[in-house]
Formats: sequence, structure tokens, C-alpha cells
Amino acid sequence: MPSTVSELTGSAQDVARLETIFRELEARVVQLVDSGGVEAIGLTGIREGLAIVDTSSGLCWVSGNGDSPAWGPPPSGDGLVFLSLQGYLAHRLTGALRATHAERIALGIGSESEPLAPAAATARDRASIPTPCAVGETIGWLRDAQRVEVFLAGTDEQAGYFGAQVGERCDLFLSTGSFWGLARRATPPPAPTLCPALRQVPAAPPCPAYVAFVGYRWGQYLAKLAADARPEVPAELPRWAAGTFVVAVRDGDIDLAGAVELIRRDLSAAAAVLWRHARRPHVRVAGGGVSQFPELVVECLPPTWHCEVFQQDATLLGVARIAHTRKTTRFR
Repeated sequence: MPSTVSELTGSAQDVARLETIFRELEARVVQLVDSGGVEAIGLTGIREGLAIVDTSSGLCWVSGNGDSPAWGPPPSGDGLVFLSLQGYLAHRLTGALRATHAERIALGIGSESEPLAPAAATARDRASIPTPCAVGETIGWLRDAQRVEVFLAGTDEQAGYFGAQVGERCDLFLSTGSFWGLARRATPPPAPTLCPALRQVPAAPPCPAYVAFVGYRWGQYLAKLAADARPEVPAELPRWAAGTFVVAVRDGDIDLAGAVELIRRDLSAAAAVLWRHARRPHVRVAGGGVSQFPELVVECLPPTWHCEVFQQDATLLGVARIAHTRKTTRFR
């Protein structure tokens, strides 16, 4: 799913824009299926992406960032359903209205969920909640190809950690997209008093539980600073937007060299909480930052880490691993 969906803020223009994106995605899906050899389609997407669907008329409200206050007014009425963006695509492909546990948490549903921005919370409260489903569970079949099953692979965060094999092939995983995240397997979980802003990603077989330090929009802010532009940071940050870098960018002038130093300190502090062992952690580093400005990313890495650049797309690998698990366990 294009990264530009994070800029969607609920306007009618955004609804039309996303419909165009999804029509193009559907066309690609059909083309891929027509080429043969496709047994199933797994879907994931940006964790913060939210949509409201009118079951009689289609998409009516959308945002790429559920913690942003910059939303248009939410709709009201009967027949509304609150979905993730990948959940909406699944609905277009199959007619199903479903969401995995991790998606429901991101949508602000249930006791484990995190607070949404006021407009997003109002939208959720005005709409019906999607039926829960398991990661990898068949939720329907492609309408124009009944032999092809469709499943949800959770959020991109969850799928990415699973694809990078965190806790299996590396101790920690640093993702460097629009958001940065430093994650490890949540066994055992760190004491909440050490870092209450750590984000818990619940287990959803085949994906284990993870815990992560989240660099709120670090990739976007670094790109702005590298272009000698001043990033625009919201006055109110999500609870899990921890660290000194994002606060410094919001509260005052900071140059690129200062940003790199603060990020390095924030990552060192996060690793001290996540990795409480004597030996150096083996850290896999991946994401858009590695491909867009690799030298800058390297400068941000603490020298005490043993780092490996992971060239593959961890999220896509995670979806593929989930699909493989479906085949080996005959999960239907």
C-alpha cells in the first residue's frame, strides 16, 4: 500500500484519492491472479490507517493516521463499519468485514487498545465494529476467482517483526520507515516502570508477542532536516512517542547533526531497556531509511550494537511466512 496514505485526513478528496488507489490495487490483484499459480492473498497495511465504510454505498471516511487531530468531521448514520485500510481492501475483494486482534487494538477497540484522536474516537463510536478473525484465517474468496482465498496478516508492524524473525535470527530489529521502531520478542516482558511508553504488540499465532520503542515519524522528520526544512510536529504526541528527538524537533530549532546525536541517544536508551544482557545485541536494520539515506541511518546507530543491514522487505516476508504457516497447518 503506498506510503502516502499516511497523509489522508478524512476529507472527501481523500476518500476519492483512496478509492483510486484501491482500484489500482484491485487491478494488480486481478492481473496477478490471472497469471496463474496464486492460491491465497494476504493483506496488511499501515498500522494507523483507518476507514469508515457505509455498507450500502462504500467508503465514506478515511485517515492514514488515527492518532492525528487533523481529521475532517466523521459521518453518522446507519450501516457504518469501522475498518483498517487493509480490512477495507479485503471487503472490496471478498465482501467480508473483519479485523485481526492487532488491527482492533490499532482501531481503539477493546481493553488493550490505545487512545485515538478525538475525531477518530467519535468515528469509531458511531460505527459498527468488524467481526474479529485470526491472523492467516481465510475470511473469504476473491469475488472473481472463487479458488483464491483472502486472509489478513495483521498490522504492518506485526508482520514486519515476524518477517525479520525477531528473537529467532536477531536480538533486536530496527525498522526505519516513516516511523522508526526498535523491537524485540516480548519474552519476558520488560517492567512497565522502566519505559511505560513501550508499545506492546500482542501474540497472534503464528506471530509471537513483541514489545517496541517507537520513533514517532522519525523518518519523515529526518528527511525534512536533511533537506534543510523544518518538520511540522503536532503539539500533542501519542503516549508511545517516546524519546528526546521528537520533542526537540517540536519544541525548538535543531539541525541535522543534532538530530543524529539525539536519535543515537534515544536508540541507546531504548536498547538498554529492551536488551538487558552483557553481550552486544545483534540488530537487524531495515526499511525505507536504509534505501533512501543509508549513510544517515548508519550515523544514527549506537556503536555498541552489532548491526546487520536487512535488505529484504520484512513486512512482505512476514506475510509470506504467515501464508506458509497456513499451508503447513492447513489453517482454514
